[in-house]
Amino acid sequence: MDLSDLTTIEAAGEVRSGNLSSAQLVDELLKRIESTDEGLQAWTLVDAEGARAAARAADSLRQRDRAARPLLGVPFGVKDVIDARGLPTAAGFAPFAGRVPTRDADAVARLRQAGAIVLGKTVTTQFAHADPPVTANPWRADRSPGGSSSGSAAAVSAGQVPFALGTQTGGSVIRPAYFCGVVGFKPTRDLLSRRGVVPLAWSLDHVGVIARTALDVATVLQGVTGRPALPPAAAAPRLGLLSQALELADPAVAEAARTGADRLREAGAAVDEVAFPWSWELATAAHHVIMQSEATAAHRDLLARHREAYQPVLLAYLEVGAAIPAVAYLHARRLQRRLGEDMAKLARRFDALLLPPSAAQAPERGSTGESALQAPFSLAGLPAITLPVGVSEERLPHGMQLVGSRNQDEALLSVAAWCQSVMPAAPRPPVAATEAAR
Repeated sequence: MDLSDLTTIEAAGEVRSGNLSSAQLVDELLKRIESTDEGLQAWTLVDAEGARAAARAADSLRQRDRAARPLLGVPFGVKDVIDARGLPTAAGFAPFAGRVPTRDADAVARLRQAGAIVLGKTVTTQFAHADPPVTANPWRADRSPGGSSSGSAAAVSAGQVPFALGTQTGGSVIRPAYFCGVVGFKPTRDLLSRRGVVPLAWSLDHVGVIARTALDVATVLQGVTGRPALPPAAAAPRLGLLSQALELADPAVAEAARTGADRLREAGAAVDEVAFPWSWELATAAHHVIMQSEATAAHRDLLARHREAYQPVLLAYLEVGAAIPAVAYLHARRLQRRLGEDMAKLARRFDALLLPPSAAQAPERGSTGESALQAPFSLAGLPAITLPVGVSEERLPHGMQLVGSRNQDEALLSVAAWCQSVMPAAPRPPVAATEAAR
């Protein structure tokens, strides 16, 4: 058994049954990181000593109490804008290199309580914005893993860890998960606490999960929230295929989404094309104004002290953001509320909305990708998930995105699990990242 192939649920089950110790799992994943991360560069820090100590503690707890915690002994990665006590949270920013929190972010604390083990901190773009990361895409080293949860998505895809935490302000969970061929989930806004997360835009930031299956995500969500996970939907779902999103996507991406929709129809799903309730351009413009205004406010003092440490894309973004008038920001916030209400009404007509995860497949390394097909759902705060649906002739993953109703996160994951169960199994990257980088 290749332990790097285990899903989160499989890993938890093997440890709980005693077939596998957490110490064995941690050691094997550390070996996997050592053999693949030179080319991949998914991690800013691997806490081998801390993870091994936590694994020994988990194994001792399992032997004493077989009613194990849901994630007992399962390692995970933490995006480096999320605090984990005792480990630096640098956020890709040199002046933060010595910033070592003394407490966990709320999401990390809840996962530890559920038995999970922090394996280390994964690479983020600087302050979770758009300057390209050092991380490579496990499928093709000349392509971007996407931003800003670059390391989290690449590490899960490459079999270095079963799941990882990420964040999304525009599309930074959905997009890298899609580009790396894994599952990325952005919950309803504020379902997962942002306490202990370095902010980018207060009214748009979300904490999310990247894993290999929708059921893995559901298990992780249960560990964080304590709410029960749901099994795959018993009945074939009703899906609304967003026609404008298909028009905005590259032909190959749109065709992959239509092919996926056809497979779901063949399995019994009802799939109807529906219109987005507003102008897509207006939705993305409102998102852009809010994000840029709030990011500029969040970084005002830090930028004044450490201007030279900011990377060029973020620096230019903040400089322009300072010129946005308050009236434009307030108008965008009103649009956010009104659009969110209309999108929520549309989402309630279906079990999920269906669209491509991004307008294009993974771009070259100089880009983190665009957020047009993810940003409206970050703006509205609706839950969204991307599922892998195959690989293109260029050896790049295809995917589909599902969007659910507000606060119906478990229901969306149940629908996503049904969809994933009737789609072809997601392949792993064909070569190790160290080989791909040569």
